[in-house]
Amino acid sequence: KPAAKKKPAAKKKPAAKKKPAAKKKPAAKKKPAAKKKPAAKKK
Repeated sequence: KPAAKKKPAAKKKPAAKKKPAAKKKPAAKKKPAAKKKPAAKKK
């Protein structure tokens, strides 16, 4: 199991903490398309 001790990938997890994609989520909060729904109510 010395290979398990290598787990350098576990150390790479800080990259997961970077989650820049997660920071991009605010763009999802913008959901301008969701704001366009009132247009659907105009039907």
